[in-house]
Amino acid sequence: MVTLTFEPKNEQRLVMPTAAQTFQIPINKTIHVGRDCVVMSGYAHATSLPEIYALPVDDTLDHDSRRWGVHLIIGPVWRDVLQVSPMIAPAKHYNFDADEDDVQGFFLDTGCNWDEVEVNGKKRIRLKFEMEQWGEDSRFVGVIYHAVATGFVSEW
Repeated sequence: MVTLTFEPKNEQRLVMPTAAQTFQIPINKTIHVGRDCVVMSGYAHATSLPEIYALPVDDTLDHDSRRWGVHLIIGPVWRDVLQVSPMIAPAKHYNFDADEDDVQGFFLDTGCNWDEVEVNGKKRIRLKFEMEQWGEDSRFVGVIYHAVATGFVSEW
């Protein structure tokens, strides 16, 4: 599977200190949440392909689908990320020259996961998900995202 890189544009961040760095929940478990709670949201578009509309026009997609893995780096630089709750949704889908027999569609896998990744020696949050596209002359180029993360921010 080919992995595409998406880049955030105009990301909004809301930073709040947590009330406590650990919480005791009713099932006798302690959850470590860290000092900082950061809420991030924005629009991201594909950057890892040479043309502006991201996915190439492909006549073989008339009744078939293609699936891609997507990586999206978001938020500030972290010393330690303890938890992330991400959400993604489609933002842009183009179709050029559809005809009556084309199957059209796009799909974002509901299993949006995250991990920590080093970017230029600094720890960042990477969202990972899959998208699928059907239809000749179709291009799926952008997503909107929202994520809440807790831990210890290193740089803003």
